[in-house]
Amino acid sequence: MRGVDWKKSELESIAGLARQSPVIGVASIHEIPASLFQSIRRNLKDKVRIRVSKKTLILQALAKSGKEKIEGLKPSMEGEVALLFTEMNPFKLFRYLEDGKVRSKAKPGHRPPEDVWVPKGQTPFAPGPMVAQLQKAGIPARIERGKVVILEDTLLVKAGQQIDRSKAEILSALGIQPMKVGLDVRAVYEDRMVFGRPVLDVDQGGILRQVALAAGQAFSLGFNARYPTRATIVPLLQDAHRKARSLSLGAYVPTKETIGDLLAQAQRGMMGVASALFQKDPDSVGKALKGMVKAESKPDSTAAAGEAQRHEGKSEAPQAKEKKEEEGAGLGALFG
Repeated sequence: MRGVDWKKSELESIAGLARQSPVIGVASIHEIPASLFQSIRRNLKDKVRIRVSKKTLILQALAKSGKEKIEGLKPSMEGEVALLFTEMNPFKLFRYLEDGKVRSKAKPGHRPPEDVWVPKGQTPFAPGPMVAQLQKAGIPARIERGKVVILEDTLLVKAGQQIDRSKAEILSALGIQPMKVGLDVRAVYEDRMVFGRPVLDVDQGGILRQVALAAGQAFSLGFNARYPTRATIVPLLQDAHRKARSLSLGAYVPTKETIGDLLAQAQRGMMGVASALFQKDPDSVGKALKGMVKAESKPDSTAAAGEAQRHEGKSEAPQAKEKKEEEGAGLGALFG
């Protein structure tokens, strides 16, 4: 009776968790040390409820939960597995657990998730059988200054390739830990859909690059087609303003924004004409304008200006008076 009561209680408990949780995952716990598993459970207690039980009870409990298409998790329950109950998005759950994995040594038969490289450089090993062992595994090595030295970076095991005993011993001796140990998510259920590992294991960096590229292309299309959206309206208005201002300046149409530039442009034209006339006949331009032409032809430095004042023998007061006359001359000075 005690066994029957335990099974009934376990069944109801798992079914209740399944009914309460919008997201249910199945993760492999194969070869996870007990101490690491307990640590993972503690770290996840605020985000994920982990439940390990007999497979028959798990299947019965999921069926009893009433969730549609929950049976899609059944193919992922081979071997030692745990159920994950959470409110996290399936993709966030997968990435969170993948990032939480820890490095560990490789054992014979393991298949590393990434390429395993042996870096070049000096090792802590003294001359001995290690040189032959490295060379047999395809790792170029020799003795230098009483130490075994690996001559170049070497790809020892490709991702997904099985590690044999010899390579496992080499990696262990070199302190290389190619394996990642933790909850290995196989499938996640949410809203009548089951996401397998190939779907969950997305390249986030690649996805972000694709989204950024698509956003840039969409912006270029909207901008070039003059299609106003939240992203294009400001650049479109700025472009229209810039073109309108350029048109106004080119057509010499005075507006509140262009009048200053048009007057400055006219001033420069006037000074160009005055300088040309002054060079041919200094008396052909008015007195005030003549002073302005002279002022522009003088060096800007204070020392040069002082030297010119001493050379001409003029006092400071007449110069100040002449300067005021020049400033008030305007365009009419050309004909003064």
